[in-house]
Amino acid sequence: MAAAPTPKALPRTPPGPKGRFLLGSAIEIGRDWLGFYQRCAEEYGDVVCVRLAHVPVYLIVHPRDIETVLVTNAANFTKSADYRALARVLGRGLLTSESDFGSANAASSNLRFIAKTFLGTRR
Repeated sequence: MAAAPTPKALPRTPPGPKGRFLLGSAIEIGRDWLGFYQRCAEEYGDVVCVRLAHVPVYLIVHPRDIETVLVTNAANFTKSADYRALARVLGRGLLTSESDFGSANAASSNLRFIAKTFLGTRR
């Protein structure tokens, strides 16, 4: 008798704060968003799952990982319908664009600027 095949492990959700029942972490983010994100990075690591109401939002902290998502493997990551609706109001930019926006060099330059300005890294 052959052994039953073992099922593939499902992808795990990254760790993150539990949040409140219906609001998730919306109140904490509203009070001090930068401090909240910093505490999340310190407590949970480089990739954090934060709930805003019923929507999971992924916080990616390390510049290497940000570059992987926005430049190296951008075709593997798409934004939700919420961002496409937001693009109608804000236009196409780094927040609302998909992978076809701009070149890899421009995106890489933007990442270096963001890392230097907000994260204090020197690259």
